[in-house]
Amino acid sequence: MVGIGAGQAMPSSERQMMRKRRFIMRIRLIPAIFAAGLLLALDGVGGTPRYVVPPGTPGVTPGGGYTSWATAGTTIQDVVSASVDTDVISVSNGTYALWRGAQIDVGIGVTLQGFGGTVVVNGNYPLSTNRCMYIHHANAFVSGLTFSNGYSTGYGGGVNMTTGIVSDCDMVNNFSASGGGGLYMINASTAVNCRLFYNSCTNAASSLGGGLYMTGSVCLASNMTIVSNMTATTTSSAGTYKGGGGVWLQSGMLVSSLISSNWVNTNGNGGGIMALGPSCLISACTIANNTGSTNQSAGYGGGIYSYGIGVVISNCVISNNYVNTIAGGIYMNAGTTVRVSTVCYNRGVNEGAGIRLGSGAVLDSTIGPTNWGATRGGGINVSGSGIISNCLIVGNQGAEGGGIYFQGDGLLCDSRVVSNVSATGGGLSLSYLGKCGRVRNCLVTYNTTSGNGGGIYMYSIGLNAGWIESSTIVSNVGNSGGGVYIDMQTNSMTNCIIYFNKTTGADKTDVKFANTTETNAMDHCLFTAALSPDPTKGNLTNSNPQFASPETGDFRLKNTSPCLEAGINLPWMYSGRDLDGRTRIIRGTVDMGAYEYVYRGTIFTIR
Repeated sequence: MVGIGAGQAMPSSERQMMRKRRFIMRIRLIPAIFAAGLLLALDGVGGTPRYVVPPGTPGVTPGGGYTSWATAGTTIQDVVSASVDTDVISVSNGTYALWRGAQIDVGIGVTLQGFGGTVVVNGNYPLSTNRCMYIHHANAFVSGLTFSNGYSTGYGGGVNMTTGIVSDCDMVNNFSASGGGGLYMINASTAVNCRLFYNSCTNAASSLGGGLYMTGSVCLASNMTIVSNMTATTTSSAGTYKGGGGVWLQSGMLVSSLISSNWVNTNGNGGGIMALGPSCLISACTIANNTGSTNQSAGYGGGIYSYGIGVVISNCVISNNYVNTIAGGIYMNAGTTVRVSTVCYNRGVNEGAGIRLGSGAVLDSTIGPTNWGATRGGGINVSGSGIISNCLIVGNQGAEGGGIYFQGDGLLCDSRVVSNVSATGGGLSLSYLGKCGRVRNCLVTYNTTSGNGGGIYMYSIGLNAGWIESSTIVSNVGNSGGGVYIDMQTNSMTNCIIYFNKTTGADKTDVKFANTTETNAMDHCLFTAALSPDPTKGNLTNSNPQFASPETGDFRLKNTSPCLEAGINLPWMYSGRDLDGRTRIIRGTVDMGAYEYVYRGTIFTIR
């Protein structure tokens, strides 16, 4: 091999190939900065230029290596087969039909690009059963093509890729029996700015990803539009990993994409996306108008079904999805994390219209408005030990627990529960036998119920009964117990303020105890109630808490409030924070409620 000496120019083909490789590395290393305009035009990158035109094009005589338009090939496969690594193949506008089980096999590092308009690769299904294209070379780059009417008895009806890059391509009306009706991606494959419409998986027993199937920790799909795809699973049930009307994601990154109007047929999980982990990132995506299972006994998650440690849903909007079972927006379990996302306008006929949370966490997110559920948990149904932290739960509706329904021992902390509606427990319902939720450092306000517990309804028995600590429950409305309704003595409330709540029934107090024994639940709280609490537990009754500006929704304390230094210190408080993120104990004894008062001139640390 002859080296390049000082003053010599690098050959054009090598220089262009290095440019392409650097582009590929940028895609792999910096997926978070993808935008539609980021992709570089790759015209002219590579070695020998070669050309393809539709059969019967006037003035063309194929031959001579297909190196000019006059000698262009008339099938894409012929020209690919005549090429070597770094060649650039330009495919003229028109339709290229496949027959008799043929697929276009791209196993070399070529650039294959559409030219001059719409270029359609037609698999001719159902007249013929052809996958449109198979890509299996790391330096293969395919752009500007439309793949339609492809069919695979396995995976990837439109395109099946084990590596390489697909950019600015359309996959329309393709079919696969097993997974990835439009596009199947594994290993280190990358797809950018592609559109997947009307693709489907047709196997009734196992359909995985009507539009896209992706698995591989470094797989990347960015700036995708995945719309109106479906899976046809009819034998699935919850706990089986079948579904994903739009996307089936086992590992990899799906970023800056629209997943809309996809569905699962009859059964299956995840109308929009099914994500399993162990390493999945769904970031900056919109998941909207997808439909989950129509079977009331099987198939969960209208927008997303997530079941796996290592699944992260970040900076997403999940809205207007529907399921006839559980979790209109997101069904999440086994360690899934949702953060900095908005979940709104979803509908679930059963539990958790917005989110059904088993284990995992919902962090720094807005749940609402207008998630609607016919049963438990309009915003969120917590069925296990999941955590909800620093969230706004607003404007949701459910039959019980308009904002959140706890039927597990999950934790809600550092959050605001505002303007939710239900028949029982307008804001929160902690009312499951055997296990119940925990609430800490929260503001519960402006919630409404036609039944018991405008702010919170508590009914649980056993060792895992519910508890509420350092929270402010104010300006809620209920028939009985405008602020809180407590129906079992094993529940507890500590350092809470329950005030300015209203009732529409005969009992005009903030807290309603079902009977005398429930009064033992209150410890260092301020509230009004018809039954007197234990006088030895530091409770304040019928005392105005003196909020800073209740008429404007500011429920911090004035410096004259009786709640200052009137609480009881708990172990978590010594390193904990209040709802504003301030030091929880400032003057030796904690204040009641969600907010610690800071005197003028006080220096405090926020970590």
